[in-house]
Amino acid sequence: MNLAVTVIFPIYVGWMFFAYGLGAVYILCFVALIYLVLDVVSFTTALRVARRYDAPMVRVIGPYIITFSIYNGIFMRFVRLYTYYEEWVHRRSYHDSYSPSRVSKQALT
Repeated sequence: MNLAVTVIFPIYVGWMFFAYGLGAVYILCFVALIYLVLDVVSFTTALRVARRYDAPMVRVIGPYIITFSIYNGIFMRFVRLYTYYEEWVHRRSYHDSYSPSRVSKQALT
């Protein structure tokens, strides 16, 4: 399922710009804002349930909460798409130095 969502996302964004023009920017920003609100609500709910928080911790985690949905929803999706491309087209994992050369040679045969 993760593969399908990753591959379809750029097509969906392109379709939005094709169908709605520059209005797609407002739609995507509004959706990002909704995700941000949901992240803040879930974070504050977790803080109230855990009852283990103080102001310095909230200040440290605050930027993470604000940027998490953008990072995970947009940036990491394009990173996954690029990784799929590198693996499917260039077979990058067969040429890295992570595994021993004898294992890489056996995987190529």
